[in-house]
Amino acid sequence: VLYWGQRPIPRCLLVPERIAFAIALSELRSSDEVLEIGCGRGVAANLIGAHLTTGSVTAIDRSEAAIAAASLINEQAAAEGRVTILKLSFEELALVRGQFDSVVAVNVNRFWQAAADDRSVWRSILRVGARMVLVFETPPGTSAVRERVGGTRYLEANGFSDIRLAQPTPEGRLVGLVATWRGAAGGI
Repeated sequence: VLYWGQRPIPRCLLVPERIAFAIALSELRSSDEVLEIGCGRGVAANLIGAHLTTGSVTAIDRSEAAIAAASLINEQAAAEGRVTILKLSFEELALVRGQFDSVVAVNVNRFWQAAADDRSVWRSILRVGARMVLVFETPPGTSAVRERVGGTRYLEANGFSDIRLAQPTPEGRLVGLVATWRGAAGGI
């Protein structure tokens, strides 16, 4: 157990490397409207929300347990209007009102496994020029080639450009993809 002063730090507040990496790649501005897909226990939403002054983060997950945990650790930020936690699947994203400047997704299989055509969803929720950050952590003993290639194909097929690869170390298990939404002007 780790302590901050006399108080134990809940395990859910320890920041996994994959989440710290995703946030670092996001290059967030304090006024950004951020969408986190697959928020899990809400650690990234909490850290992002703490950075924002006039912006906010909307974090979604389809798991009831994840939403309960995320709501708990983001209770104060939600009360202040900086974080909104929603139980939604990706397919329900069109129901979200708003335009986002940035999207963060960590270990979301849809973005490297599926050849889904999600352009209509992105068109309805992203501002032109929005940044997409996808981070994948591969199992021990595997390379990230599958995730890197699949993620790049997904981004290209769905209207994102300026795709760049980021890996903390060449032999590491973490791989990040950062891209820009080009919107309707991109011919989609």
